[in-house]
Amino acid sequence: MRLLIESEQSSSTSEPPPSLNHQDNVKIQSKYAHLVDKTCQFLLEYIAENHSLEELASMMFTNRNTLSKAFNQELNCSVFRWLRLQRMEQAKKFLKETHCSIQEISALVGYEEPANFSTTFRSICGISPKKYRNYVLSKEQSEDSKGKEVF
Repeated sequence: MRLLIESEQSSSTSEPPPSLNHQDNVKIQSKYAHLVDKTCQFLLEYIAENHSLEELASMMFTNRNTLSKAFNQELNCSVFRWLRLQRMEQAKKFLKETHCSIQEISALVGYEEPANFSTTFRSICGISPKKYRNYVLSKEQSEDSKGKEVF
């Protein structure tokens, strides 16, 4: 079973999907680099909180059009697409490293409704959160058993 983050872009564009790490795409300092970096840091720190684009822009001392343009120029995606990808990466980490329920994990990454979380997880990762956890745990167990000697 192969787990990939699938692009949400339409198949008609040939642009690569945005990086999950915003710093990968912010190598050349443009006029938007600082704004995007500051916004990404804020969103990661408060990943469980939900904000409108207007609220987020206000907190970054800009307007919604400038913030949207900055993300599109720097990361080739919207603010909320980037945030969704970050939330799914964090969810994968929680699924792998904790015994939290899927409902708890959905709240930890900013989803009020576990069903919405599961749908988003499945659309981005290609597998349900439960199946992902089972796959990761079975993979770890098989790796652990390979390293043990049988007496």
